[in-house]
Amino acid sequence: MYKFSANLGLLWTEMSQIDAIYKAKDKGFDAVEFQFPYQYDSREIKKALDDVNLPVMGINTIKGNIEKGDNGLLAVPSRVSEARDALLQAFEYAKVIKSKNIHAMAGVTDLSTKSLVTFIDNLKFANYVYDTTDVIVPEGMNFIYTSKKTTPAVVHIRTTYEGRSTGMRSPFEDMFRDFFGERYSPREREMPQRRGSGSGVIMTSDGYIITNNHVVDNASEVEVLLNDNRTFIATVEGADPTTDIAVLKIDAENLTTVDFGNSDNVEIGEWVLAVGSPFEFRSTVTAGIVSAKARNIGILRDRSNLQIEAFIQHQAPVNPGNSGGALVNLKGELVGINTAIATPTGTFAGYSFAVPSNLVRKVYKDLVEFGVVQRALLGITILDVNAELAEEKDLPVLTGVLIDRVNAGGAADDAGLESGDVIVEINGMEIKNISNLQEQVAINRPGDKILVTFIRDGKTKTV
Repeated sequence: MYKFSANLGLLWTEMSQIDAIYKAKDKGFDAVEFQFPYQYDSREIKKALDDVNLPVMGINTIKGNIEKGDNGLLAVPSRVSEARDALLQAFEYAKVIKSKNIHAMAGVTDLSTKSLVTFIDNLKFANYVYDTTDVIVPEGMNFIYTSKKTTPAVVHIRTTYEGRSTGMRSPFEDMFRDFFGERYSPREREMPQRRGSGSGVIMTSDGYIITNNHVVDNASEVEVLLNDNRTFIATVEGADPTTDIAVLKIDAENLTTVDFGNSDNVEIGEWVLAVGSPFEFRSTVTAGIVSAKARNIGILRDRSNLQIEAFIQHQAPVNPGNSGGALVNLKGELVGINTAIATPTGTFAGYSFAVPSNLVRKVYKDLVEFGVVQRALLGITILDVNAELAEEKDLPVLTGVLIDRVNAGGAADDAGLESGDVIVEINGMEIKNISNLQEQVAINRPGDKILVTFIRDGKTKTV
């Protein structure tokens, strides 16, 4: 998610390439990018580059050590007609050096003030910053950067389940017991060990890993295989069946990690990648778009009816073995943990489901800190609002969550919510159904304060 703006280009009107190079040094830039190598073959430009001592980047060329670029990258197009290509190339370089700025409007000697302004108006970017409201797909649908960033942080998980001893009963068992008395015991057979597999995501450099609860539930041994082929025996630090999330720990250091993204910002139609080990094919990357959000598919069960299903539905192919793996956006941020598929065959049929990262993050932090999940509850019985219910109850909306009953002494009761109220927002997030509501409540801990917007008697109120 990037937003482009032209906030520095106008300062460099009609500046020569050499002047731009010295300007880059004065501004504290990290590197200079030339669209073509011949651009820095001249004696004058070579002298300027030697004077400023900045790394140089060109097509298939990187001169100098660039580990991280927080301050910016100067891009020098060869001519006005190729300025767009130069900027797109600079964008790719900036991702490589993790620069948060591209300053790319300098270095074209024949660029007049008028053409410079026109150039900015047409392209609308010279300097880019991260933005959480716009989704821009890289030109050519290039997923290489995201794949390279993510795959080292996704692991393959192998589980072992101990076999159980079972007695073999025969038609003669009662006769033998009558004859031999208590000395007789039926033959026992040791059942073979069972094995399973899944995926996981490394969250800390010292070895905390997120996966699905169903991947490791009741396993006698959990083995983690890293992308670099190292293997570790993991301990289960905690698990939450109500969200199907578990946390593992391995004894390791300096591991590659994935950062959490904000799943509330994921948009329907946005491209995402699924990374995992389907059918034990490790480090497999697939791509698709987000199809829907807050899906409840009825696969989780809890005796207290506290299960939460608010899945991100997407079209990136997911198969057995992907469970617990990463769903990432094109910035390489974790936006979900792949958990399930809807299929008549047992393999991918177009419908994959992931636990949203905001819920995963809360459960993960609870399990690491407390070993169990701290569950926040409103203390209400609720119904999904639909056309039929809206007509029956004479409700002014067709979406939201209707409060059917308020538990005495609960949080909702203390806040003044009543039966018949329709909840439409929590903390400013639109609530369309029960899954929405459950997710937005569950990302909080007991005692946290939230804003609930609801409709009562046709009027919108907030408590």
